[in-house]
Amino acid sequence: MLKLTHVKTSNEGFFSVYDFEEINDVLEIHEHTDNTSHYSVVTNGMLQMFNEFGNIKKLTPGIIEKIPMNYKHGFRALTKDARLVNIPYKD
Repeated sequence: MLKLTHVKTSNEGFFSVYDFEEINDVLEIHEHTDNTSHYSVVTNGMLQMFNEFGNIKKLTPGIIEKIPMNYKHGFRALTKDARLVNIPYKD
């Protein structure tokens, strides 16, 4: 099961924390159109990032992936108890 937690920051927004409890839990393809570009950081486990064209990238702890506004993307857990943290930035 995929769980989402929002963590409020002291400045302009919040971090989004996604906990992927099981292998193959999926955050479906989506895009951010409301000025919500973000960095995605895997803090635990391994995830697969994919886009609308089927391109796949493996993400491991410490990898930082810049996700620009309007980029269609999703994530799939490759391990149990994987965690993804999204940190917003302004374009």
